[in-house]
Amino acid sequence: MSPLSVPKSTPIAIYGFGIEGQGTLNYLLAQGFSDITIIDQREDLVVPTGAAAILGQGSEASLGAFSIIFRAPGIWRFSPALLAAEAKGARITSQLEVFLHLAPCTVIGVTGTKGKSTTTSLMTHIFREAGVDVYLAGNIGTDMLHLLSLVTPASVVVLELSSFQLDAVGVSPRISIVLDIVEEHQDIHGSLEAYVAAKAEIARHQRVDDILLCAPNNVLSAGIADLSPARTKYSWCTTEEMPCQLPTSATCALTVHHQTILWHHAGKETELLPLTAVPLLGAHMLHNVFAAVLPPLLRGIDPQVVA
Repeated sequence: MSPLSVPKSTPIAIYGFGIEGQGTLNYLLAQGFSDITIIDQREDLVVPTGAAAILGQGSEASLGAFSIIFRAPGIWRFSPALLAAEAKGARITSQLEVFLHLAPCTVIGVTGTKGKSTTTSLMTHIFREAGVDVYLAGNIGTDMLHLLSLVTPASVVVLELSSFQLDAVGVSPRISIVLDIVEEHQDIHGSLEAYVAAKAEIARHQRVDDILLCAPNNVLSAGIADLSPARTKYSWCTTEEMPCQLPTSATCALTVHHQTILWHHAGKETELLPLTAVPLLGAHMLHNVFAAVLPPLLRGIDPQVVA
């Protein structure tokens, strides 16, 4: 259930007011919510019309007075201030959680340590060239909550998702893509295990009829894929010189044979294009390309359009 399935008079805090916070405020006001307060450490913040504000050092101590708290992606989900507010009964949420609950269309989430922007941008381009009503959001692109007024059931939204956005979000996209995971952001998350656990939210809450795509040859990515309840899981292999280690129960949907990319689907094998036609060179970049083309192919877009 959406965190916003509450009375319009519910006291709501926006904790950390940047670009996303402004989008959150605009959405809440448009939906008729009337008790909105911005919590931010910057004392000189210009407070927009429609919201109250508690500013300056120590302003986070007031979070316990609110029923719902939208945290900015840059604020650690398990910060002492948020945990204290949660202990008093506050619901900690984010743009991402609300969007995933309310979006009426296909949502494709992409995470990984590197390659997210390349993958999401290329995938969005392919969908657009095929005539699909597609939007790019998350770390890049359009404000997620603003998209709720634009999308239809026929639309596709591609989300680039960081560990900070995913941390404890509690809901997963219907189509989730896990690229290579390596050690990073341990200064924020505290450990590699916590970083991977945050990333794993993209898969952990999927349904059995959802789809999970996962990079091969990466133990951390495969571990995340194993957490997904989705029955349909795909991976790929970018080289014909050595066997790829696929996540458990994943089908290899794309392979390379005689320097040609092949798509394996519904018992058939279709030539997509020669490797020489891929402008993004390097094994890791080829992973990004394979991850970007699979969702359009699975949606039924002509392989020639994808190529």
